[in-house]
Amino acid sequence: MSKVIRLTENDIENLVKKIITEGKKINEDLPQRELDRKATSYRRREFEPYKREKNIQKLFGKYAEDVPPQVIQYLRKIPASIVKRLVDIYGYDRIEGYLQKAVANRVQENYNFDEIISEKNKSNPKL
Repeated sequence: MSKVIRLTENDIENLVKKIITEGKKINEDLPQRELDRKATSYRRREFEPYKREKNIQKLFGKYAEDVPPQVIQYLRKIPASIVKRLVDIYGYDRIEGYLQKAVANRVQENYNFDEIISEKNKSNPKL
């Protein structure tokens, strides 16, 4: 007995678009190393992380070794999706606050303002 499935024109268009975009994501400018990696299994001992993947692993601190390689690769490949989900979970205001603090800390690390101000005061003593 066969089933009859009714699809609207809109449903078919959406399915075709989804298939096309998935195909582009899979084969889009992948280096040979990445294609080889897809063909093999994701065993930890075979996993050779890219530089960015090593940095992503550091996000997990002491639990970095417990995170499966697939998760690390997912985070590397689609960071926008991760940020969007974090915004959905925590709210835009909270994420924006975290980002502002992170940027302020980064600027302060790169430029030691106390030294700059003290050098400026030494060169221009107040009368």
